[in-house]
Amino acid sequence: INVIYSVIQGIGKSAFFRFLCLIFGKELCCFHSSVSQYDLRFDVHLNSKMVHFVDDLQGASKSQTRKLFPRVSEEYHTYEKKGETPIVMNEFSELWISGNDKAGSLYVSPDDRRVLIYEANPVLKNKKQFWINLYSEFNNLEVGKAWFEFLKNRDVSNFHPDDVHIASINLKKDSIIGSMSKAHIFTEEFFSTTNWHVKFFEKLKQTPQEWCANLAVSKRDRPIERRGHVMIRISQLWLYENYKLW
Repeated sequence: INVIYSVIQGIGKSAFFRFLCLIFGKELCCFHSSVSQYDLRFDVHLNSKMVHFVDDLQGASKSQTRKLFPRVSEEYHTYEKKGETPIVMNEFSELWISGNDKAGSLYVSPDDRRVLIYEANPVLKNKKQFWINLYSEFNNLEVGKAWFEFLKNRDVSNFHPDDVHIASINLKKDSIIGSMSKAHIFTEEFFSTTNWHVKFFEKLKQTPQEWCANLAVSKRDRPIERRGHVMIRISQLWLYENYKLW
């Protein structure tokens, strides 16, 4: 799943679909304004495409987006037309998604190996003349032919999908964290800081001693100094108060 993301809107994420149409032809590229248009039961009209492009994937449920992951690596797909016998066809299409968050609104897990994320550069936002000129070239078949020949003759013999740019690797890591539940993100961030045991004292406007004394249910829950080391018992109440502040 190729994801183009940017928090800023109006910088040309959807324009990439026009470029794909210029290279492959409009009849081989299909634009979807929502994931429900791509994941249909009666989908015979979607067969034999090279590119599927889902624009601004937002608001889709986890069950909807998780269906996309096996779709991108299937060798065969069963297409169905209403009232007719389903047919199985070879599948060669690629899936592109645009979105306004790092995961492209996908629910990415650490084991997912089918996601490649690109961050779109906002430098051309509001450059009207640039976009006017660009879209005019999208309709120029001579420009399209030049790009087609360039890409056709490009050496990709050493390409491997695992050899991706470090920026895409970092974006995937961020998207995994962003897909976690809030409690899991809190645990991931909170205990990885060196000062987690005193992290929110300033917000509470209390000294560490006052804070521990107020949250301690019994003397056993208070910090104990033993042989030069401070031992802290973590209670559910203590952790929950930190979670609320976070």
